[in-house]
Amino acid sequence: MNESTTTPLDARHVPATTPPAEVRDAVATTLEQPPELPGVFAAIGALPPGAIVTEDALAMMFQRHPATIKRAVTRGELPSPARLLGGNAWTAGAIVRHVEKRLEAARVDAERTAMRVEALKP
Repeated sequence: MNESTTTPLDARHVPATTPPAEVRDAVATTLEQPPELPGVFAAIGALPPGAIVTEDALAMMFQRHPATIKRAVTRGELPSPARLLGGNAWTAGAIVRHVEKRLEAARVDAERTAMRVEALKP
């Protein structure tokens, strides 16, 4: 197929995905504010729970490379994504719920450890 007969919908000519406007706006707003606390990622929390977040948008929100996002999924730090339009995607709510579950599990583990240490004291 030559270039004159290809349509704009031809997969070879589709531009790289860009994050939805609400994701870009949330990230821009978060990044424009002076960082009061390093490591605070407010952009994901600013989105509605049903907002679709692509891998690239999540990388932008966390200020990391998309490969880092993939590794975080492999390590269980992020939930498994769903395939959407040829890429990985989550809902903002799924990401927040996953992190909340991990934080709760860490809290329970810390309590168990503290109880074991307490039991070992003379």
